[in-house]
Amino acid sequence: MTFYKIQTKHTYDKILYEYVHSFSEYCRKSEFQYLMHSEQCWKIPSDRNFEFTDFCYINNEVPLFSRWAWDMITAYGNTDGIFVIPVRISYQGEEYQYYIAVPPRIYCLDGRKTVLKQYGGIYRAENIVISLKETGRYNIFKIAETDDDSIYVKRVIADKLLEISDDFIIIKV
Repeated sequence: MTFYKIQTKHTYDKILYEYVHSFSEYCRKSEFQYLMHSEQCWKIPSDRNFEFTDFCYINNEVPLFSRWAWDMITAYGNTDGIFVIPVRISYQGEEYQYYIAVPPRIYCLDGRKTVLKQYGGIYRAENIVISLKETGRYNIFKIAETDDDSIYVKRVIADKLLEISDDFIIIKV
């Protein structure tokens, strides 16, 4: 089984971080117990340079999917365990529905093939080998054994992301 890391082509960290700074660390760590499901309403000032996209990963902590992209993902692949927060974004008279979709951190590294190193209390993998057995039914997840904030997906989701939008960067692990 091949796994992929997803990244964004768009960064709106400076514009969107003000809306998520109070809970971004909980998203980064997948600490769902501190997150609320209540809808967020973000009004982007018209003097900002913002564009509605299908995906952005705010500060590499808060994954934000357009409603259309999220609907396509959920229709195509299992999204068990993902904490979802609805978001309405308004900008220059337009309003669109988005979802913050925080994947769980799961213990999934192949311990025989992955080399972990500790740097000042932070664990990094020199190479990442994900165990299919350990990922189970999860198609979208983060790795629990490292301080890596990347989102990983199985091929079924990676193929769908590439098919639906050019806002995703897909990197084979």
